[in-house]
Formats: sequence, structure tokens, C-alpha cells
Amino acid sequence: MSELAVTTTKSLVEEAKTYVDSTWKGMYKVGGLAMLIAGILYLAGTTSGYYLGTPPGDNQGYWQSLAAQPALAQATYWIFALAGVLLIPAALGLYLALKGIDKNAMLVAAGLVCFFIVLDVGVTELNSLALVALAQNYTAATSDVQRATYAAAAEWGLATLPVATFFSWVGPSVGFLIISIVMQKGIFGKNTARLGMIANGLGIVAGFYFLVSVPVLALLLTPILIIYGVWLIATGRRLYKLGN
Repeated sequence: MSELAVTTTKSLVEEAKTYVDSTWKGMYKVGGLAMLIAGILYLAGTTSGYYLGTPPGDNQGYWQSLAAQPALAQATYWIFALAGVLLIPAALGLYLALKGIDKNAMLVAAGLVCFFIVLDVGVTELNSLALVALAQNYTAATSDVQRATYAAAAEWGLATLPVATFFSWVGPSVGFLIISIVMQKGIFGKNTARLGMIANGLGIVAGFYFLVSVPVLALLLTPILIIYGVWLIATGRRLYKLGN
């Protein structure tokens, strides 16, 4: 690399650093660590979810999957619930790190992520856990009347879960897509930003599976979650380093 290229690279890095508020180093570490752990949890939840089988959208298949593997289903939804909670301080840390570049965009993005993560944990994941409990009771029932009661109780959850899951996918993906676009001008690196744009852009597209149940979109769910988990780990690592 020529001396001019090295100088130019250094100047760009120093220019990017001027956007970062160094008074929030502690929050960068907290947010970065939370995001890194969330990425690991997403990879773990994606693996267990793959073995769980049918995702929400196919009510009958999904109900049968929960009844057949209740322990795996419960573990999967607790993993995603915990990962969702961790994304809230992660979003705050990213906002503080990137607000110097575009404060309005980062405010909108962080707001979208936090709002829809609360929706995801409070509605989607808890609804899923309730359905797992009902599926267990359905399997253990000793009479047709009991089974009919548990099946009827699950109808509302099965009917609303696809819509809730749609918003759980699309809402945070829109927020993190905006963050990834802003991230191109920061010190997180263009490759990290591009990976985030790919993961979250595809996440928006794949989220429509839960409304229209198109098989092609279902094939995207697991690969996207893997890419998303890798992006969370990469971004969390860089955010944590800002605290140093």
C-alpha cells in the first residue's frame, strides 16, 4: 500500500472517530456485549428451531410440532426471548455510537428496534410459550373433551401468532437496516454494514412468509437467521471495542 493510501485511510478513520461521543464508553461496552451474546443466542435458537420443524404460518403443522417436541420448543422460545431483551441495550449503544453521523435516522431506527422487540418478547415469544404449554396439556389429556378444550384455547394464539411473528421479523429488520446504512459512514467498517444490510433487507422480505405462507420464503428463514446472528456478533464485537 502506498504512503498516500495509508495516509488517506488513517485520515478517514480519524474523521469517523470524530462522530463518536467518547463519554458513552461504558454504554458501548454494555451494548456491544449484549449484542454479541444476542448473536450467539440467535445462532443457538436457529439451530434448535430448525430441528423443531414447521414455523408459525401453518397452524396444523405448527401445533403438531409443538406437541411432539415441547421441551425443544420451550427452550427455543426462551432463547429468542432472552436474545430480544439483550437487543434493547444493543440498540441504545448503537444509537449513542452513530448519532453523530445522522441523529434523526438513528433515533427512528433505535425506536423501531426497541418498540418491536418489546412486541416480540411480550406477544410473540410469550404467546409461543403459552401454545407449548397448551400442546403439552393436549398431549397429556385423557379424554376427547379435554383435548377439545385445549385445542379451542389454542385457536386464538394460533390465529394471531403469524401476524405477531411478521411484525417481530419486519419491525426490527427495518430498524437495523437503517442502522446498517448509517453504519457505512462510521468506524464499524463497510463489510459489517453491508452484511447488516443483506441480513435485515432479506429479513424484511422473508417476514412476509408469516402472512402469505409462500414456500420459497420459508426456505429463506434459517439462512437469514444465521446471517443475522453472525452480523450481531460482528457488530457487537466492534461496539464493545469502542468502549476501549
